[in-house]
Amino acid sequence: MQECTHSKSRITNSRHARFKGMSVIRRRRECRICNQRWTTLEVDEATLKEWHKSAEERLRAIMRERLIALEARTKARNLLAASPIPIEHNKEATE
Repeated sequence: MQECTHSKSRITNSRHARFKGMSVIRRRRECRICNQRWTTLEVDEATLKEWHKSAEERLRAIMRERLIALEARTKARNLLAASPIPIEHNKEATE
């Protein structure tokens, strides 16, 4: 089915719903010319900003965890490099 490109549509159904933890308005639309139907989700700006903020916080937490893990691996490699045991024997410990 080809996507409708007409600009005239009407709302056939509207209800509140949840989408990815956000409160949205789900609207069922129908083209007045070709009768094709589709669904739109509408989110108010405050809800969208809050969702972006929480997503950014989750991303920062993941990045912090990865940075801590990288720092720990770097510290372990530096300690192994300074040890009297040849580094070939210590490769398994850092992988």
